[in-house]
Amino acid sequence: MNAIIIDDEPLSVALLDSYIKQELPDVQILGTAETLGQARGLLDSVKPDLIFLDVQLGRENGFDLLESIQPHFFQVIFVTAFAEFAVRAFRFSVVDYLLKPIVKEELVEAVKRAQRGQELAFHGQVRTLRIPGSRGAVFVPTREVVRLIAKGAYTEITLTQNRVHLCSGNLSFFEEHLTERFFLRVGRSCIINLHFLMKVEAQTKAAIEMRDGYTIPIPRRQKRLIIERLNAINTQT
Repeated sequence: MNAIIIDDEPLSVALLDSYIKQELPDVQILGTAETLGQARGLLDSVKPDLIFLDVQLGRENGFDLLESIQPHFFQVIFVTAFAEFAVRAFRFSVVDYLLKPIVKEELVEAVKRAQRGQELAFHGQVRTLRIPGSRGAVFVPTREVVRLIAKGAYTEITLTQNRVHLCSGNLSFFEEHLTERFFLRVGRSCIINLHFLMKVEAQTKAAIEMRDGYTIPIPRRQKRLIIERLNAINTQT
């Protein structure tokens, strides 16, 4: 696997490079960049499989790089000192969000996850969710599942492109089949895909807002749990 590091802190770059050489000999660092301009040039020239990206690059922002390259065909691991950007980071379907100072074991797990993702993509393997219906079952890629809402003995499943299925089966039935790290049950009546989480509010009444504007009330205590899940998602399988 070929990779590049985009970070303007030399000590952080050196530590990351050292850990990769020690623990991940099958990962080759092809270059480093300190600015977005350097990063774009490097991406054009080496075409990496994976990038390690910091959020703050001087006065520039790592998110601007991802927004300017859509779609992108490399995987992304954020390596940053700022925990508060985790929600925004996962909107870009990043592999992981690691906090500085880097923990070697967390780095290794994150890279192994990226390697597994690369292998699945190479072999065309995509996880799917079976949605039963009156005319048979529909199989959809789990990455297209936005949320599931309990409706008594039924479950309302919202997919990308505003597709909605109301099907028999309670929420727990579907929860057993959504084992990916980016699915999270919030409260008793909802499962969300963290990739589609826009923000977590707790000013008046605790709630989360999805990217399509849908708001879901949550127990106030769960705000912290959601943030912790985002920050520790690298430990999930």
